[in-house]
Amino acid sequence: MSTEHKKCCDGCKKGQPGTNEACSAKLMMEALKKNQEITKTQEL
Repeated sequence: MSTEHKKCCDGCKKGQPGTNEACSAKLMMEALKKNQEITKTQEL
């Protein structure tokens, strides 16, 4: 995941439009998925 994040950040630095937003959204989704998985295991 860190490499994906780095790729996104490198894109941002190069000034590619929309890279930052897309990256943030992707990372947010990944974080949500992880949180849901943790919640599921805690419920069981």
